[in-house]
Amino acid sequence: TIMSGYNLMNGVRNSQNRELLTDILRGEWGFDGCVMTDWCAKSSALKMPHAGCDLVMPGLKNQDYLDGLKNGKISRADAQRCAVNIMRLVLKTIVSG
Repeated sequence: TIMSGYNLMNGVRNSQNRELLTDILRGEWGFDGCVMTDWCAKSSALKMPHAGCDLVMPGLKNQDYLDGLKNGKISRADAQRCAVNIMRLVLKTIVSG
């Protein structure tokens, strides 16, 4: 797993930064694990899944995420990718534990 920081990079919060999380981390560096926010990171639940952030740690309202799924602001593909990355982490933990 990797935890995104609170800070901004080029004016975008790390947990919402697609260039950082998807293009560089996953694309260039080949990371295939789970990316999570720092705890209580003040960020948008609607922008994080598309950026490549899989898991929002306590601090955001779950309803924002659910509403985003219902109204199409979070794509089904992004939500499924997040779920697969989280489940892969769970399975690795169970197998190695």
